[in-house]
Amino acid sequence: TPVEEIMSRDVVTVDVGTPIQEIMEVLESERILRVPVMQAGAIVGIVSRPDLLRAAVEPQFQRIG
Repeated sequence: TPVEEIMSRDVVTVDVGTPIQEIMEVLESERILRVPVMQAGAIVGIVSRPDLLRAAVEPQFQRIG
């Protein structure tokens, strides 16, 4: 089976400069677990819900520790 037959189309993406809160809102509203991150029209990474949760929680633990 060619990947073209099963791949997702109209993929939701975010830009490297998108604020974390906005990405969280995109994931929630689109009901997706991860989103490709774009820069200058190219995919430079993927960010997931666990990535965002870690980013939100780590600063709190650094203040405690």
